[in-house]
Amino acid sequence: MKQYQPILRFIGLFGLFYLIFFLVYQGLIQNYTGLDFSLNKHLAYASAWLLNLFGFQAEPYITDTEATVKLLGSFGNGVWIGDHCNGINLFSLFTIFILAFPSKKYKAKTIYILVGLTLLHFANLIRVCILTWMEKEYPEYLTFNHNYTFLILMYGLIFSLWYYYVIKYSGIINKEENA
Repeated sequence: MKQYQPILRFIGLFGLFYLIFFLVYQGLIQNYTGLDFSLNKHLAYASAWLLNLFGFQAEPYITDTEATVKLLGSFGNGVWIGDHCNGINLFSLFTIFILAFPSKKYKAKTIYILVGLTLLHFANLIRVCILTWMEKEYPEYLTFNHNYTFLILMYGLIFSLWYYYVIKYSGIINKEENA
């Protein structure tokens, strides 16, 4: 049973951290702060900027309750950025895994979390840009790619980051090789 203690500790910590995040997020952050909407607006402005940088004509449309980005000339409504699409849930899942994973390399954890969050945010920004382009050029494929393709790609990126962390920074592989 002692051999499974690190795994059980990880699962317990992951579950506890995720429960705490969920309760704080649902009970406080989502209801009493503008964090979600601020991130939605940021993604709309940043994706419009990035699309314009690459020669597209994009505009963010921000109201009191919605953030949308649209390519000029599109006959659709643009891409609406909702709370579930802004990345907060992905950021928390990634961070909680790294925090819960057994390792005493706290500096490496901190740096890896910051770099990982930056990569995830940038990937999400590219996702919004591609979906915005797709909404204008290939609207019939938008829903499928939003619901499946980018879901697989984003979670694939998270799993890759986790795998790299475990192999490179956790120190577990070196312990097993030396045992």
